[in-house]
Amino acid sequence: MFSVLYSLIYMLLRLEDNALLVGAVASFVAVAVAMYLTRSIDWYGSLPDATAPNQQPAA
Repeated sequence: MFSVLYSLIYMLLRLEDNALLVGAVASFVAVAVAMYLTRSIDWYGSLPDATAPNQQPAA
């Protein structure tokens, strides 16, 4: 993993003319991989349901 990251940084430093393009493509790929790996996570599963009736006992 670190060798891929270091080679990408080295390539960005060596390609002065195309560094913006390579960096933009690498950022897009990183975001796409993160979205693909987290596609099945239920981000709102731990929040209480706002439409459910209140389950607290009456005092």
